[in-house]
Amino acid sequence: MPKYNYAPVSTAEDGSGTPSKARSSGPGSGMLPFSISGPDSSDELVRERLPFCLGLTVLLAIVYVLSTAAPASCAFDAASFDMGAAREAAMANNPPNIIECAVTDGAEEDCHLPRVERYAGLGQKGATLWMTGCSGAGKTTIATALEEKLVKGYGKHVYRLDGDNIRTGLNRDLGFSESDRKESVRRVGEMSTLFSDAGVITLVGLISPYRKDRDEVRKRHEEQGIPFYEIFLDVPVEELMSRDPKGLYAKVQSGELKHFTCIDDPYEEPLRPEITLATRDLKIEESVDVLFKRLREDGILEGAPKLNPPGLPNPDGDVFVDLHVKDSERAAKTAEAEALPKVLLTDVDLNWLQVIGEGWASPLTGFMREGALLETLHFNSMTVDPFNLTGNVLRHERQTDFSTFTDRQPPLRVSMSVPITLSITDWSKNLIEAAAAASDDGKTDVALVTQMGQTVAILRRPEIYANRKEEIVTRMFGVIDPGHPYIKQIYAGGPYLLGGEVELLDRIRYNDGLDEYRMTAKELMSEFKKKGADVVYAFQTRNPTHAGHAYLMNAAGADLKANKGFKKPVLWLSPLGGWTKEDDVPLDVRVKQHVEVLAAGTSHPGGLDPDATVMAIWPSPMVYAGPTEVEFHAKSRRSAGASYFVVGRDPAGMKGSMEAVAHKDDDLYDGDHGRYVLQMSPGIGDMKMLSFVKVMYDEDENLINFVTEIPMYMTAKMEVNKEAAGNAIKQDLNKDGSPRYYTYGTPTFNYGMIPQTWEDPEELDDDGHGGDNDPLDVMEVGGKVLKMGSTTACKVLGSLELIDDGETDHKILCVAKGSENYKHINDVASLEKYYPGTIDNLVHWLKYYKTSDGKGVNVIANNEVPLDVDDAVDIINDTRGFWQRLCKEADNYDDEFDLERCPP
Repeated sequence: MPKYNYAPVSTAEDGSGTPSKARSSGPGSGMLPFSISGPDSSDELVRERLPFCLGLTVLLAIVYVLSTAAPASCAFDAASFDMGAAREAAMANNPPNIIECAVTDGAEEDCHLPRVERYAGLGQKGATLWMTGCSGAGKTTIATALEEKLVKGYGKHVYRLDGDNIRTGLNRDLGFSESDRKESVRRVGEMSTLFSDAGVITLVGLISPYRKDRDEVRKRHEEQGIPFYEIFLDVPVEELMSRDPKGLYAKVQSGELKHFTCIDDPYEEPLRPEITLATRDLKIEESVDVLFKRLREDGILEGAPKLNPPGLPNPDGDVFVDLHVKDSERAAKTAEAEALPKVLLTDVDLNWLQVIGEGWASPLTGFMREGALLETLHFNSMTVDPFNLTGNVLRHERQTDFSTFTDRQPPLRVSMSVPITLSITDWSKNLIEAAAAASDDGKTDVALVTQMGQTVAILRRPEIYANRKEEIVTRMFGVIDPGHPYIKQIYAGGPYLLGGEVELLDRIRYNDGLDEYRMTAKELMSEFKKKGADVVYAFQTRNPTHAGHAYLMNAAGADLKANKGFKKPVLWLSPLGGWTKEDDVPLDVRVKQHVEVLAAGTSHPGGLDPDATVMAIWPSPMVYAGPTEVEFHAKSRRSAGASYFVVGRDPAGMKGSMEAVAHKDDDLYDGDHGRYVLQMSPGIGDMKMLSFVKVMYDEDENLINFVTEIPMYMTAKMEVNKEAAGNAIKQDLNKDGSPRYYTYGTPTFNYGMIPQTWEDPEELDDDGHGGDNDPLDVMEVGGKVLKMGSTTACKVLGSLELIDDGETDHKILCVAKGSENYKHINDVASLEKYYPGTIDNLVHWLKYYKTSDGKGVNVIANNEVPLDVDDAVDIINDTRGFWQRLCKEADNYDDEFDLERCPP
């Protein structure tokens, strides 16, 4: 910049009147930075003083002219001055000039921190939510509640602008005239644009009655590329007058208050608001949920750019991973691979290569290097820096360095709980090292080859390190079981691990008739988009689905619609497609059965809606690592667009082998631990878990989910076959082998059973009666015919205790959810109120239904009086416990039950 100094003086500061001699201008001298000396000093002084003298002369001339001129009129009529018009003129004549970047080419990084980096660093994007509506519509109330939820619950940076904090400062000089209201909206609009540009979620609550003013604010946001949501709080004026929280409408009605917007001043409703909240019909929490859901769908609550359709999450690490080479490069890279040292892939290795290459382990781009493996083993997660905020963008793609560490940790932690490694033998290690030694730069890449000799990928910049098998097994599984099928594979691997980034030369195909159901993570995302999904929930299977599964999946979709506000939930039926242990159901059997389930549609009790379901194989192998593995299952589904993961009891678990130290032939992991760990796992982000709908009992409404065996009016004696595979429903047989039918009449109720219950013959009541060795029976009395095999939610009303051939045979009484008068029927008494005589009919049937076959009359305990709801619930809980004990101690019983549905 130019440096300006005072003109020099001609006399000494001591007042002697003689010219100054040369004086020091150094630091601390107190002298001015110049000197006067020598014969030419007078001429130099004149040259320096001349501009000053000329300027002073011109100034005196101006003063003289002004003093002799006729006085001008400066009268100002404040009453007639139009401030609004003056503002309009000023804004029109003085367009804003941005000079900050005038010397640059206008690139964003030359003016400001780029938004991508700013938002990634903040972990959120800026946006303005402009809430408009009449006074009392709820703008401040809803904005305050949303602010609290975002800040306290999600750690987001939010600020609220409204009349309370704006008119006390920024808009203190403004009144309520039309022009002042316009200026108020303009100022707040400019402020909200700046706030949002800085990454703040800005909540504006202003009446802002004029549509044109709001549109100008929208335009400013659009010009800056900032999300703007106009939110109209639509409430009828009569409702506002009845609310009147500030008493303003009463003052208007009394004439005390004039020019009140929406009454005697206009309010122009938005024509196309992004969101309309009819707050008369919505609770505050419901309005907040609508706004929160929109922010989440649009990716505002995440710092990374939105890669997927609204409502679907970004892949882990905020990058799409698809490592297939381009078609144009395939021939050249295939030729390159032929000259590289070859490393063998087992079938399981091939599964993992597919998982990596198709994006299921995002952001992983190759078999783990040692650093990535250590983070996975010790933290069940990895730290990444996709936007290079800390200079660590490629840290997992470089050789692991144990001597130099980064000054700052990467900012993002992603879930990664399962080691994805490639073991090699001494033979392969020697080949790689020999190839590197023979090259000019001492380096080599590696070709990956299947057991059939097919080269499928190139691994770049290989890193060879020790395969510390015991450490991997101990930290990954947390159990000691040398007979565990995947642990055996780890110990059978070579003494080294090979890490490095991979390029797939082509799609991995198995030619097993199922390749049409295999998609990459990115392709699957496109399928969800085609179906218009605003949320995806994934259901993993390694067994065929049955009616209970179908009920769970359909119920989960219905819940997402009814209680979470989604319009088009799409189910991802996701059979595990990689290696499994020998006694698991083969993949082709499962997939073909899933295809039939979809073809059956919702008209079948075990069917699914094909228009709201995508069936796609997930290529990962199964490692049976319990809570550790299920974290990877969930993370991998999120990388393809799932926001919800349906998880049951003991996910990814199994029984210990006979070589297990602590759990021989028993669950290696506690059945509840998987769900708990999954909810709390690092890096899981906003993914939500949907626990299996309780097949047994819902405490909130005393609901059971029972399976119909004999629909109302049917006389064929159908029942779940305890010994048959899958416990299929079959017709009971008479002693002579003929099909059994009721001969007493047509039953006026639906008859069925509660899964996962068992009336234990060894559990005796006070009269010495044991259970009947069957699941708990249900008599449903809602009056509508239910389909055989369907699973139905049913409210418990009580229980009748039948004594049949000396055995206790409980009959749970219930009414199907959705039946007529369902909300009013909560126990036996209310059942009798709406359907008199029902209990007498049930008692009569149970006593006499066998008499037409020549058998005696049955006995109903408790003097034929039904037990109440609490007693019935106790019976359900008890028989549930008996079933769990049966699962664990099946070898102690003589009966050959098929217990496939027991927890693994």
